[in-house]
Amino acid sequence: MCVDRAMSGGWRPSFASVAIVLALTGCDAAPEAWDTRLAAVEADVVALAQRVTDVEALFQRIADVEAGVADALASVESLAGTVESLAATVAALPGGADACPDEMVRVGEFCIDRWKASVWDEPDCAGTSYGLDRPDFPDTFPASGDWTAPLYACSVEGVVPAGNVTWFQASQACALSGKSLCTNAQWQTAVAGTPSAESDCALSTGAPVETGSFPACVSRWGTHDQVGIRWEWTADWSSGGAAWMTAADGDSGRQTPWPESYGDGVDYTLNVNGEAMGAGSMMPGLPSAMIRGGDYSTGAEGGSFAMSRARGPSHLAPYIGFRCCSVP
Repeated sequence: MCVDRAMSGGWRPSFASVAIVLALTGCDAAPEAWDTRLAAVEADVVALAQRVTDVEALFQRIADVEAGVADALASVESLAGTVESLAATVAALPGGADACPDEMVRVGEFCIDRWKASVWDEPDCAGTSYGLDRPDFPDTFPASGDWTAPLYACSVEGVVPAGNVTWFQASQACALSGKSLCTNAQWQTAVAGTPSAESDCALSTGAPVETGSFPACVSRWGTHDQVGIRWEWTADWSSGGAAWMTAADGDSGRQTPWPESYGDGVDYTLNVNGEAMGAGSMMPGLPSAMIRGGDYSTGAEGGSFAMSRARGPSHLAPYIGFRCCSVP
């Protein structure tokens, strides 16, 4: 037999080699040809074994990748759980994810400053405070609001709030602090429950006082001093009307249109039909910017429903200040 001839020559093939040789060669071949074929077959077997090894390595790499993907998915699931837990923690905080800053209170869907604004040259309410007793704002923060260096509106207890400020300066100071002037509607909503008595709010002090000086002057929502100290600019502009109202139209244009159940019934409105005061004089055609609440000399006529359309946005006076609002 062919195998016997090969073994008689000293070759000891493996069982697999013998099977392959028997399948691929004939016994009638010459010994030299048989040896050549056998060598070729053995080479093919070695190559096939190497490919099997390569395939096994590839499968191992695939297994490693699958394990890595599984680990990544587990990490993502863990991160998602952490995010959900954090969201739940934030939601459980007072006010939830939309909580107002400490210096503000939440009123429905908006935030409003607790205190009338003071204006500072540092965003952390440090440094120099402006507008306390005169219009001493720097040239870099002019009455027009066209600033070249920022100033900031701060809601702070225990300081005299800013006055002597135009609507434009007030609006810019709020914006530079990430807020805006309150609309008339926001102001009116937030002031609910504030007392109007001169003993409760700074309506007859003769001069501006520090915020918080009248602890009873607080609304149901927690805003302080919306009534008294200084009137407050609101965001709203309107037409001042055709002409300044005269004494024939009321007490120098003042009217008390509110029912007795509104505040104390004597909160007044001024120039609801008239011109508006600009930079020190009446300016025909100048729009008015609404101010609310009353000041240190308004007396009993100041209150939650007191408003005036007698001042244009370019007007500034020691009796007008402001506060800011924001929507989280």
